[in-house]
Formats: sequence, structure tokens, C-alpha cells
Amino acid sequence: MADSTKAEIAAILDAYLVSSQSENDAVDTTAAAQKLTSIFNRMASENPEEPPEPWSLYDEVLRRVRTTTHDSLTQDKLVKLLGVIKATRPEPKENYWSYLYPLGLSVRELWNDDHTSTVWASLNAFTARLSVAGVLDFRVYGIWAMRYSLEDAKIHPGTATDSDGLDATVLNVQIPAAAAWILYAGSLMWDLCETNAYQDDGSARGGPKWEGKGGYSQPRWVFWKMRLERFVERKDLAKETTQMAKMAVNKMNSIDGTVANPN
Repeated sequence: MADSTKAEIAAILDAYLVSSQSENDAVDTTAAAQKLTSIFNRMASENPEEPPEPWSLYDEVLRRVRTTTHDSLTQDKLVKLLGVIKATRPEPKENYWSYLYPLGLSVRELWNDDHTSTVWASLNAFTARLSVAGVLDFRVYGIWAMRYSLEDAKIHPGTATDSDGLDATVLNVQIPAAAAWILYAGSLMWDLCETNAYQDDGSARGGPKWEGKGGYSQPRWVFWKMRLERFVERKDLAKETTQMAKMAVNKMNSIDGTVANPN
């Protein structure tokens, strides 16, 4: 794709993201979506047999997610924008916009890369938000986040004095990502636990420290919370990590009705 087209996409996204939240937010979102989709609809009309997939659009979206924090308003705006793009009709071909293809593939590729704690938490928060909004389904990614951070035998919880085998560096990256899922999709995850969702899905299997069934379940939720509670007390973790873990525990308590420990 021509650099000029990529620059046009970037300019539209940035103009939309810097616009303030206001009563005209829905209008701004619709206008930005129309500008972006028209770029590809125009190219598709020129080559209707093989309309170009909007890789560059979704790459630019994810580029902006990676430069924000998990709690940035940018994430909310991008989720809304993608929701409007998904509803765009007519489509150059069947499911061109309604599936948001190939956004899912672009996201999955990012899960093969190493990221800083901030970027990893932001990406996980974004997939959680998309799942809650019903824009795209990344619900199994929530289990992955929990498995990486809370079920790995090599990074089991401990104290600062019995840290043999523990890896604080890994935990400082993985725990904020898991906490982000709880903070932005905790209620959805709890609902999935109540229905034992994904138990027959091999990709939702447990990590070495989880001995129960795969998928979402209330026992696994309790296990996750117990692990987070113990990580809150780890003295060798970054302050931001333990703070995120504590916020996640408090969120889980508010969701499942447990009274938080006043201490």
C-alpha cells in the first residue's frame, strides 16, 4: 500500500483521537469511521475481484494501542471506532467489515512478541475491552493472561526470602496484563466462570499450577484471586505490579461478593 494512504489513515486516526469526549463524540466517531472505510471501499471499487484487505488500518490502530496505557481514553475511543467500522454497510465483499478481518490475525501475531509491562498491559486491556463491547471475541485471551501470570510453576508466589525459582522480571510483565483483564472484563469473566465456558477448548487449558479443568470456572476464579492476593505481598515486585494486583483483587471481590480483607 502506498505510503500516502498509510499517512492518510494515520492522520484520520490521530485527528479523531485528539478530539475531546463530548456530546458530539458519536458524530465524531461515525465521521472518522466513514473516512477510513471510504479509503478501502474506493480501492475495492477499483479492483472488485480482489479488494485489498485493510491490514494497514488495523496495524495503525494497534500501533496507537501500544503507545498508550491500559487506562487511556484512547482505548475507549478506538473500541467505539471499531464498533462503527464493523457496522459499515454496504461491504466490498461479504464480511469485509463485519468480521473486522484481519484485525484478529494482527492481534494474534502480537502475542508471539515480547513487550514491556506497559505495552503488554495495554494490549490485554484492549482485547478485554473489545470482548466486553462485543466488537471482537478475545475471551480466551483472558485465560491466557491468567495462565501466563498465575499458573506457571516457574514463577510461583513466595516471599522475598524464599525466592528460589521465582522470576520477578517475568511477573512484572505478566501480572499487570492479567490484572487488566480483571479490571476491564472482570464481570464478563465471572459470567463465563458461572457457565463453565471453554472447558472443552484445548487453548483454554490450565498451567502447571492449576490442577482443575480447563476453561472458565468458579474454582479457577478463586485460584486466580488467591494467587493475586499472594503476589500483592511480594516485596521484590515493582510497585506498579503489586498495585495492579491489589486493584484486581478488589475488583474480583466486588464482582463475586467477597468482602475484601480490611488489612
